[in-house]
Amino acid sequence: MTSVEHFVPDAEADTSPRVVAAYIEAYTDVNDLIVDPFCRSPICVTTAVAAGRRAVAVNFSPLDALRTRLALVPVPTRDLDAAATRISDSPKFDMPLRRHLLRLYRTACRSCGNEVIADYFVWERGRDVPSQVSYRCAACGDAGLRDCVEADVQVLKDIDPRGLHYWYVLDRAARQDDEPRRFAAELLELYTPRSLYVLYNLVLKAEDLFAGSTIHDFLRLALLRCLELGSVLNPAPGDTELAETA
Repeated sequence: MTSVEHFVPDAEADTSPRVVAAYIEAYTDVNDLIVDPFCRSPICVTTAVAAGRRAVAVNFSPLDALRTRLALVPVPTRDLDAAATRISDSPKFDMPLRRHLLRLYRTACRSCGNEVIADYFVWERGRDVPSQVSYRCAACGDAGLRDCVEADVQVLKDIDPRGLHYWYVLDRAARQDDEPRRFAAELLELYTPRSLYVLYNLVLKAEDLFAGSTIHDFLRLALLRCLELGSVLNPAPGDTELAETA
């Protein structure tokens, strides 16, 4: 048996799959096996499959593995929209989940006094409460970054920092007798109680409604992106050093 190896440039070096496709067409035939031993991007695998080749990809990152697997089983946008709507409309206490979660980000327009939903809150590092809020009022048009008031802080008092949502996430991350539990607890400190509570509710609803389905895998990927955006490591717009958003 003859074995021929060809170097294919890192797919991430060129966002277009055309370079990878050119190598595949030049050096392989239909039904040949293509191996990507450092699959940091789904481009090589998806391009190979589209060209009628078989593919094996290896990556030790569960996130990259999930991203590559989902790239091979696209789901219609309308199905993802329907799933998001179903989660949004699912009940939470006496209201839809979407309304319940949005109310946690309510503030008052500084111009007309109407209740509005904030775009984001800014937390200065080292402070236990947000210092500023960004919003756009549909009633009077007032918009921009404003200083927080006492009512903004009061909303946060409805969320117990060590409530069920905190212990649920911590127990999912590490068992009580695990050494990594201390590190898991430190990671949770990257999230404000409000952000953690929102993520907890979205995870629960996604699992309850779509567990075991491809839709659930796509939702997991979206929630992982939310984990990145929702942490205190995410800087406020225009500020890379002093503050974070939540």
